[in-house]
Amino acid sequence: MPEISFTVDQKIFEKVPELQIVLLLVHSINAEECNKEGIRELLSNEWRNVNTRLSGYENVQSHPRIKAWRETYQKLGIPIKKLTTSVENLVKRAAKVDSRIPEINPLVDFYNAVSVKYFIPFGGFDVDSGVCENLELRLSRTGDTFQALDADSPIAIPEGEACYTSGHTVVTRHVNWKQSSDGLINNTSKNVLFMAENVIPGILDEVCQFFMVQCKSLISRSCEMFIVDKTNTFYRKVYEN
Repeated sequence: MPEISFTVDQKIFEKVPELQIVLLLVHSINAEECNKEGIRELLSNEWRNVNTRLSGYENVQSHPRIKAWRETYQKLGIPIKKLTTSVENLVKRAAKVDSRIPEINPLVDFYNAVSVKYFIPFGGFDVDSGVCENLELRLSRTGDTFQALDADSPIAIPEGEACYTSGHTVVTRHVNWKQSSDGLINNTSKNVLFMAENVIPGILDEVCQFFMVQCKSLISRSCEMFIVDKTNTFYRKVYEN
């Protein structure tokens, strides 16, 4: 039976007490039952609507949801002049004239669509890769390493970075800046832990409701939801395939 164990170190909440992490578990996915055209249409529509959502703001960085994450990065000691969140990167790409809509694979395209709709960071891991058995959001330690997608070998990570880890393997650096090659969702993924990080009060109900409805419609599977925050820092799930 696959197991998921996720913990957030209290030191993270000391720096960002408003942080909420939404876990959305979808299992027994059948690629043939996914509505690939529907997912592409959702991503395309939300991608093209980005500039409408930015209307009235000087730039991407001044939108309240993007600005909140830039402030969160500063609280975590992440240099925002060099590094930006996954959602800021997506929104900036979408805001460009004649920008190319990214198509990676249906499951990643799906969470990217939700990300650009709500301007909230989304990601996910393939549960069967094993990284979710000991997943933790914590500050990096001596011995932690990171295997970048475009690198031939892993690198050592300095102490003190806020990152997702599985043992000493860093699977995402700087919370949601860059994901490693470990645990990537692909076209054959059957069990997936989608994750969203939130620092904006009052938006999660709508985001999660939309995600769950669209998941049922486009991926043909229901999902289980759990929220980790400063009052509830641990999640564990065992399920049968």
